[in-house]
Amino acid sequence: MKHIPAIDISQRMIEIAPGKAEAGKVDNVTFELVTIEALSVPSRSFDAVLGLSIPLRLLEDRDALLAKVHGLC
Repeated sequence: MKHIPAIDISQRMIEIAPGKAEAGKVDNVTFELVTIEALSVPSRSFDAVLGLSIPLRLLEDRDALLAKVHGLC
């Protein structure tokens, strides 16, 4: 089974997430409080990157962020 790293910028969401994973019997995920900009992982680390409820129009540098996400896959 693959491992799923999950990140969020909200401390509260990181606190809630493990309980939701446990309730769903999901045990291959870890949670980290970090922004995507500050995330430090090698290029091509992921098969997919999901971003949910992200207001792209509010991002400081949308093009740089999308380039980073592209490089992660």
